[in-house]
Order: sequence, then structure tokens, then C-alpha cells
Amino acid sequence: MRTTLELPDGLLKRAKIDAVRRGITFKELVARGIERELEEGDGASERRRAAFPIFRPTQPGVRPITPEDVRREELEEDVRLSAREQLPCTCSM
Repeated sequence: MRTTLELPDGLLKRAKIDAVRRGITFKELVARGIERELEEGDGASERRRAAFPIFRPTQPGVRPITPEDVRREELEEDVRLSAREQLPCTCSM
């Protein structure tokens, strides 16, 4: 199917150069880009999220990091940052 696109000159030039570097046509580059955008809009990006643990420890006695560990660390960091923001200012003007 044919369609007409109006693209900024710089973007069009970069896209055509990139297509040549990849060894594909400009049409293929545009189709792949549209396909990727449509997949991400369908929640494909959520399906690609990494799950904890990303890797398993290989040393005996070392336990993997869990999602709960990450949440606890984030909460503790938030508390530390919040306490730092509430310290009284001792600067003089």
C-alpha cells in the first residue's frame, strides 16, 4: 500500500543513511520502526522486563537478591534522603 509521509529533512536524511548502512531499503526501515512502536504499545515492553534475580550467585552461601530486597533498599534510601532534606540550614547570609 502506498502512503505519503512528511518528515523533517534532517530525519529523512539520517534514516536513509542508516538504511544504507544496515543494507535494507528505506521502506523496510520505516516498516520495522512502525512495527516496533506498535508492539511496544501492545505491552510488549512489559513482557521484556527483567525479573529478579537477574543472575544466580555461584558462590556457596550467597543468596540471590529478591524483589523484596530491592524494595527495602529503595525505601531505606528514600528515608535517608528525606531526613537529609529536613536538616536545618546552618549557612549564613
